[in-house]
Amino acid sequence: MMVRILIVPFWIAAAGFAEAQIYLPPNPRVERAVPVASSAEARVTVVLFNSASPGSRELADYYAKARGIPADRVVGLECPDGEEILRSEFNGSIAWPLRQIFTERGWWKLRPGQEADFEVERNTIRFLVVMRGLPLKIKADPPPPPLPTPPPIPTPYVAPRPGAIPTPRPKPTPPPSPQPMEREEASVDAELAILGVFGKPPQGLIPNPYFRSFTPFLEFNMASLMLVGRLDAATPETVRRMIDDALAVEKTGLHGAVYVDARGILSGGYQQGDLWLDAVAIDSRARGLPVLRDRVEATFRTGYPMRDAAWYYGWYDEHVSGPFLAPGFRFRRGTVACHIHSFSALTLRTGDRQWSAPLLERGAAATVGNVYEPYLDLTNHLDVFHNRLLHGFTLVEAAWMSMKGLSWMNTVLGDPLYRPCPASIESSNTKPSAPAWWEDYRRTVLKYPQSAASARKAVEKLAKPNGNGWMLEALGNWAIDDGDIDRGLADLAAARKLHRDPDNAARVLYHEVRTLQRTRTKEIAVKFLRREMPPYENSPAAPALLAVELELDPPPPPPTPTPAGSSPPKK
Repeated sequence: MMVRILIVPFWIAAAGFAEAQIYLPPNPRVERAVPVASSAEARVTVVLFNSASPGSRELADYYAKARGIPADRVVGLECPDGEEILRSEFNGSIAWPLRQIFTERGWWKLRPGQEADFEVERNTIRFLVVMRGLPLKIKADPPPPPLPTPPPIPTPYVAPRPGAIPTPRPKPTPPPSPQPMEREEASVDAELAILGVFGKPPQGLIPNPYFRSFTPFLEFNMASLMLVGRLDAATPETVRRMIDDALAVEKTGLHGAVYVDARGILSGGYQQGDLWLDAVAIDSRARGLPVLRDRVEATFRTGYPMRDAAWYYGWYDEHVSGPFLAPGFRFRRGTVACHIHSFSALTLRTGDRQWSAPLLERGAAATVGNVYEPYLDLTNHLDVFHNRLLHGFTLVEAAWMSMKGLSWMNTVLGDPLYRPCPASIESSNTKPSAPAWWEDYRRTVLKYPQSAASARKAVEKLAKPNGNGWMLEALGNWAIDDGDIDRGLADLAAARKLHRDPDNAARVLYHEVRTLQRTRTKEIAVKFLRREMPPYENSPAAPALLAVELELDPPPPPPTPTPAGSSPPKK
């Protein structure tokens, strides 16, 4: 059932709107490269850039040519060049100038509203692409200065009666703090999505009628809503690479392993995040994808050999960590990588802080993030996000299908029209990008999707003669997730022997130890690790194994020094 967006009276500072400068080329001429076949989505897309930000226009033109977006759909706005702007600046230099452009160019048709000045009756634009250079997030305007205190009115002195208790002066009441769900902060992209909602106050969020939808947005009948994605990163070169990767992978399909770094939370509010990641693993295996999942509180440790990663979902470190810190680490081309954190997209201007920008700098083509604190339930529901991508929806459709609210803290990073997976499993084109073992494993598992046990004989028949440890490693992880711990550990032990690359074998050992830690005891896990560790002591993966050993069996604290002149304690 469609949820109607609330429309309430809207106030605008007319002076701020009048001062806005708009880039409106009368006859835009863009030198076009030979595009991919212009899709139905591209024909209803507008690309936005900041005419005051160096390089923003060039990136917009590059993307428009690559996607076959008409030249007159590339629009410049002159706005502040920082990542954060005030609410009044957003209204004056972005929102209302863009509404004027939509009206003047006939992109939408307005009618008088019942609850606001205007309502959008028809909208020919369904997608907005925000280029690097436009602000990322909106902060609340500062409160107006307090009014001057009037001079006191003189009153005649009246002597107190004998024995009277003086009346204390009342203390001024502090202004109420804004409630968490009534804040004015938001991402620029989330506000642009409701550009056609005239009248929403700046505080709080509204329900997303597209949440959990399974309908292509071109068939979704809501003229006031547009889907917004952002092509932004620490450097312009990364943005161009993201565009190129999306176009290239659409021709071949996205192939590689799915890495899931859960926390093992079994109860409470934060269990929701782990349940999302559980569903990611289940959906991936239903599509024949190999999944490697960790289920302990600590994130993947530094040195963990994350090879052939095409998908990554994890949480919860503040800044990029673990395998992504290894020199030269790169995802496979076209990777979708997401890390749940309240401020994952706080800034996109550095590749070593928070998560969204670092993941993109390390080769990911797409991610989602939060510019301010969103609260877990209002971040992207990654189970929905991943499911929709696997079923052939575009990045921007999958991302907005996974958001519970509009006008909030979310941002979608990557080519919004990127479609990493074919809609049909059988239409997957696996060459030339797929790892050699990947297609054999996928086709085999698709015949036996019920459980690891049902697929075991067929997978073993392929893996053992070919000496391929990947297949048994994925099978062992699957069995462990199914609760067949002993069989899964046996699969992992066999996989470790088959892996020719010592780093891959060390990764298997890492998962064996984590499984023993979670299902047996720390002591058993440490004893097993120390027994099996010697062949990997000189491997680049050794720091990950040593970090686990130190975590499970930390050294005793150093003795407290005895103060000078005091007697040692009696034994």
